Amino acid sequence: MRLLMLVLMGFLVTSPSVAGPFGLQMGQSLADLRKHSEVTAGERQHIYSMKKAPVSHPDFPELDLIVTPSHGLCKIAAWTGNIKTSAYGTELQTVFTRVQGALSAKYGKAEKTYDFLRVGSIWKEPQDWMMGLLKKERIIGTFWISESEVLPDNLKLIHLDVKALSTDTGEIGLIYEFTNANECLRERDAKKDAAL
Repeated sequence: MRLLMLVLMGFLVTSPSVAGPFGLQMGQSLADLRKHSEVTAGERQHIYSMKKAPVSHPDFPELDLIVTPSHGLCKIAAWTGNIKTSAYGTELQTVFTRVQGALSAKYGKAEKTYDFLRVGSIWKEPQDWMMGLLKKERIIGTFWISESEVLPDNLKLIHLDVKALSTDTGEIGLIYEFTNANECLRERDAKKDAAL
């Protein structure tokens, strides 16, 4: 009866499961991640691929994860499939802008956004946009960085960028680092270096 009264009065607060990017949480163990999706080991230690995230996004069909035994999940990397585009990169820029807007709506204004062509590049005309990107002379991306305050979902960094795979195809990359990333990467490197 008391429980019913508390619910009716609005005093009972249930703790919903906290879900971060793609429905994943900082520190999740490999066993827990495998309950939600097929997770396979990559070629490098503590790197895994997830075929379908608990909360999927159509632009990012597959994820790479860094998960260590002591610290669990600490980093998520996602890429779009190949995006066909013009020499101007219009279609690629459209997807980038849309994803950037969605991230800004959730995490606030980005700390740093860049879109520049390296000094001396010959790929400076609008129709050279993809060639400049392919030659790594055009750089475009956005960072959300937590210097003093932690970003929502226990994140310390979000990085969104654009890569050219050819002059008419590119992809968008999205990286999330949780606040446990440094410890996680130290654990991974210590195990790797123990072989020396």
